[in-house]
Amino acid sequence: MMAVRGARAVRVAGRVLIAEKLLEIMPGAELAPEVEIDRARMFDTLREALLAFREAGGGTIVDVGGMTMGRDPELYQLLSQATGVEIVVATGFGAEWCVGSYWTKPISLTQNPPVMTSPDQLQEIFDAELAEGLVVPPRTRVGRAGMVLVAGSDDGTTEFDEIATRAGARAARIAGVAVFACPGGDPLRLLEILGEEDVDPARVIVGSMDLRRMIDAGIPFQVAERGAVVALDHIATAGRPGFATHRELAELVRALLDAGHAGRILVSDGAVGVSIGGEADAQDGFLAVMCDFIFALRDVGVSEESIDEILERTPQRLLSIHDRSES
Repeated sequence: MMAVRGARAVRVAGRVLIAEKLLEIMPGAELAPEVEIDRARMFDTLREALLAFREAGGGTIVDVGGMTMGRDPELYQLLSQATGVEIVVATGFGAEWCVGSYWTKPISLTQNPPVMTSPDQLQEIFDAELAEGLVVPPRTRVGRAGMVLVAGSDDGTTEFDEIATRAGARAARIAGVAVFACPGGDPLRLLEILGEEDVDPARVIVGSMDLRRMIDAGIPFQVAERGAVVALDHIATAGRPGFATHRELAELVRALLDAGHAGRILVSDGAVGVSIGGEADAQDGFLAVMCDFIFALRDVGVSEESIDEILERTPQRLLSIHDRSES
């Protein structure tokens, strides 16, 4: 696997949270006079959270914030070194609303119809992050990305979402890394686009499968039946409006296992370590899965072997780098 400090044997990953955000800095927040971005405070807060995660049995955290939500690869390297937690960073763009208009608006208004950014243009950016290193403005690169983020918007997959998804799919296929799909309102359409780009569904993780609207529509089972991996990635906010409870999610895991989908299930806190301009920082760090949800799984009869599959073997398989000849 490719972690922020370099290539690692996947066996050292240990138990993995596949869909976290160490930092979430809303685009433009740094320009607001009332906002202070204190890297020392960020480091201290995240170091404490990562040490607690490691103490609880965790080994690796995947940051799926993408390129535009305030990530700090240099800080992540220092945190990984200080805590022993491996950190994998996803390149790619989130939904259109969180990507700057430099990318989302037409690049030429003189033509009719206006010319949008192309998948090839975005792919070049993602390719470089996977092969050369994560961009640290203005020109530095550190580490390398180990996954690709793609996303759809809440009201459906926009034209830009599709462009960025095709770019991310091509970059992931060339680099041999997995794709994390934050599906918005239409997860099956996002899967269709990835399939059109010849991405192996077994290398696709579909998030937000623990939202009540997804569960009520049977989407987790439809995703698994298409060969993709179902991510219940809001364990830290379970029970809040719009989200299923721990008990309901544990029963969903059991139902997926009973339906033959072992190896296609992941769980993650979905926590934000430090947020600026967005939601409040995670109050309990990255501990909801390790300290609470595991017990909910046991209570509904999920075996220790299946828990190990969900927290270790499946994410480790997805973090492994496939040879390009396999893509």
